[in-house]
Amino acid sequence: MPQITPGSVKIYTVLLRGKNNGAELDITPQVKNISVYENLYDPTIFCELLIEDSIDLWKTFPINGEETVEISYKTIGVDDITTYKFDVFKMKDKKDQTTDKTSIYILQCVSRESIFAAQVGKISTYYELPIEEIITKILSEYLKTDKQLFVEKTKGLTPVSIPNLYCFQAIDFLKERAVSAEVPNSSFVFYENQYGFHFRTIESLLYTKRNDIGSKEFTYDNSVLMNDKEKTARAFRNIIALNKNNLANLTNNLGGGYNNVTENFDIVTKQVEKFEFNFTEKASQIIASDKIATPYNTQEFFADLKQTTKKAKTFFGTKDSSQKSDLLPQSIGNKHAFMTMFDSLDIDILVYGDSTLTIGEPVKIKTVNNTGTTGRKTEEAKIAGNYLITGLRHLISPGPGAIHYTAMKLQKMGFSL
Repeated sequence: MPQITPGSVKIYTVLLRGKNNGAELDITPQVKNISVYENLYDPTIFCELLIEDSIDLWKTFPINGEETVEISYKTIGVDDITTYKFDVFKMKDKKDQTTDKTSIYILQCVSRESIFAAQVGKISTYYELPIEEIITKILSEYLKTDKQLFVEKTKGLTPVSIPNLYCFQAIDFLKERAVSAEVPNSSFVFYENQYGFHFRTIESLLYTKRNDIGSKEFTYDNSVLMNDKEKTARAFRNIIALNKNNLANLTNNLGGGYNNVTENFDIVTKQVEKFEFNFTEKASQIIASDKIATPYNTQEFFADLKQTTKKAKTFFGTKDSSQKSDLLPQSIGNKHAFMTMFDSLDIDILVYGDSTLTIGEPVKIKTVNNTGTTGRKTEEAKIAGNYLITGLRHLISPGPGAIHYTAMKLQKMGFSL
């Protein structure tokens, strides 16, 4: 049995299809790099193919932005094959090599629903349904998707008019108005990953996924004392590179993360209704990344904050009490606080490729040698624990020694000290 090395990947096909002429060609020999991008805050997946073309593919196929690409691959040792399907929308950065008559260029591709969204144009319509049902209708009736949908239930039947927006703009508009029926903070995101489309709150992803880590544990060790045998043993799940973007941003959290006020003006009664958020009172409602996670700051800090804060961040809104109850004003402060704190701790890591990694899923970071000579926890201890994958790039280089790396942006709620 041949030895499996970290990053080993099997590419089954990179299939280029012409929509109009029915042409079909496996272009794996021409592809030098495959980059697949997923992001928790973007509605669809994006892909770039670096092409080294010695057969005039761009001219003879031809490539004119009306093609589809199907990519199938898997990590060696993984059972399931991962398949992405894209529409080509642009060829860019074409350079002709005079020495060997090859052309190098990039094919940019995107999920078909993005193309449909542009073709449909802007929509203006009225609904009186739960928001998750409206989003399901937009995806099925306008974007004609056949991909699996994962939606979280919302509260209320507030009348909603879509005000002349493109489909994904409409979903973004609805996402900001949605109030979760399952969790208190309603930080909805809409995204696509390799399993389909998701309309979920980050809180529910943290809560439902934090016990589902499985084998997705990665070790960070910046020690120079690790011997070659240890390096080899950890290689498949070793973090190649790590960048600490934020390890708790106090200034950011003070901007409404720890306390805020929502003032809602009723255009019928002319009355102002206030909703206050205070972290010390609502801490039990903040879902952490794992069961042992603690807040970024001490109780003494919050006690001082309560004494010294003169004016909390204030949000303003309007309501019409003659209409059905609008639950949004009650959740704005909670949502803002949660997202402010969630955005305060994130890291970037590079690991050997794994075709099962996708956004919206959990991973665990383990650290070693995380106590100094004094016995105190070092900075590395702060990055340990469960994270949510919020951004991802699969970078695959085909060829005889095909290699796969995965770069991820990870975010978490609370320290696991």
